[in-house]
Amino acid sequence: MSFDYQESNHHDKFLAYEFDNPMSSAHSVTIRPTDRELDFIAMDIKELFQGKIQWEHIPIIVRLALFELEKNFSHISTESKRDSATHILFYIVENTNSSTLPDTFYNPLFKNISPPFVNIIIPESLEEYLTSVKIEGNPTDELIKEYASDILETFEDGFEWKDLASITKLGIRFTNQFEGLTYTQKKEIAKQFINYVVDSVSKKNLPEYYVDSVFKIISGETVEIIMNQLLIRH
Repeated sequence: MSFDYQESNHHDKFLAYEFDNPMSSAHSVTIRPTDRELDFIAMDIKELFQGKIQWEHIPIIVRLALFELEKNFSHISTESKRDSATHILFYIVENTNSSTLPDTFYNPLFKNISPPFVNIIIPESLEEYLTSVKIEGNPTDELIKEYASDILETFEDGFEWKDLASITKLGIRFTNQFEGLTYTQKKEIAKQFINYVVDSVSKKNLPEYYVDSVFKIISGETVEIIMNQLLIRH
């Protein structure tokens, strides 16, 4: 088994490595890989994080898992990819430690917030992040707040962990309306939109002083990964 990992910087984590899965004799299967096959992938990915998992690692692990699934099991469905990536992510969470929180508190939160992000990082199609509406020029702060205010009406009863992935997706779709922006500019505007929503909405039964920073960390890294996927696609 060979494993060569290269990482550029914190926000552009396009991870290049070679992993030969010893459990997969056929690299073009149509059914979900077995738990044992997925555990082999998870064990190698886990080594990259040296036994400590941070919140921003959720989308990175999902992206790494998707890379391996598409390379070793190229014909499985989107649903199987999501299920497999979730299995890999949960395996890693259960077998590593949080650097900031006790596992009894951290692991349930990690598992609660992860599945919706798996779904948006592994979409049916990246076209889901593009819109037919195209706008010239740059979005102003007022326009961002106006668009975000419409979204906030959906969460009048409060905001839950599972809602963050939906807001992240909406932020990416919002920024992709503006044709003249670079991908770097689009990333920053998507994060600005998401952060405005996070700051403005009430979080049900959640400590805002802690949750706000966690929400922004996870959504920000997810924006980076999805926008990079769109850049490669084009």
